[in-house]
Amino acid sequence: MDDTRTQYAMQLIGYMLHGYKHPARSIAVVLCEETEEEDEGGGTGKGLFYKAIGHVIRTVTLDGKNFKMDKSFAMQRVELDTQMVLVEDCTKFMNFEGFYSMITEGVTIEKKNQPEVYLSYAKAPKFGFSTNYTVNIQGNHGHRRVRLLEFSNHFGPKLTPEQEFGHVFFTDWDSDEWNRFYDLMFTCVGIYLDQGILTVDNSEKMKRKHIKLAYGEEFLEWWDDFAANGRANWHQMTQEYTAFLKLNEYEKKDYSIKRFRKAINEAAGSMGLLFESRRNRQNMNATEFHILALS
Repeated sequence: MDDTRTQYAMQLIGYMLHGYKHPARSIAVVLCEETEEEDEGGGTGKGLFYKAIGHVIRTVTLDGKNFKMDKSFAMQRVELDTQMVLVEDCTKFMNFEGFYSMITEGVTIEKKNQPEVYLSYAKAPKFGFSTNYTVNIQGNHGHRRVRLLEFSNHFGPKLTPEQEFGHVFFTDWDSDEWNRFYDLMFTCVGIYLDQGILTVDNSEKMKRKHIKLAYGEEFLEWWDDFAANGRANWHQMTQEYTAFLKLNEYEKKDYSIKRFRKAINEAAGSMGLLFESRRNRQNMNATEFHILALS
């Protein structure tokens, strides 16, 4: 068992259960898969995590596969006493940025034939998300608003919680089991109040997922080859860009050099490496770069 991950998970549960929302630390909890392969996700226990929270606080669940932010009455099921909004099974194309204002400012509830109601930040519910993919987080503002919790493949099609524990969670429990459950939930709140929320680095698999989601599988393949073969040497940006286009049979309109440079920079930062660039000494109009390990 990963003690750090367990501690982190308990802190997140405590945060979601507790009613307080720090005015400068507005976050959403995102549950995702540890595996790099998106089609291998599912059945790992993300649903049980949120069901546990939902047995303690008032929760509204939205279908992430079909949810549309611009749809009329998108948040109509949210009530004044809703404490958590769960957006479940988000697709890889979910517009996470669309939730930023709800997470950091407040929620507008619009119901058919009723006046809209605005819940301020302090009164608005907290937000949780689950996905078999990952969320496309761009920029520091996105990273500040998200706490990712990766689920391993311990549970899956070949092993379910019912098979391991001998009963269906929340359905087959007697009073003693429910008391143990509530004791755990209150313990999580205490841990959160005492420790806050750890800063936990994402696994390499999750980092690679982010790169693939933001910049494409073709770039990730190029990056793997580049990182393994002389990344510390100086390389001309235009030459590498042209080779990347040729390798993938792209035109410049398909993948701009600006996007290519940004992808290299973010991939390096995600992997704990340093991207450095400079003007070529023989040709001041040309840019060259290399990737170094951080000392």
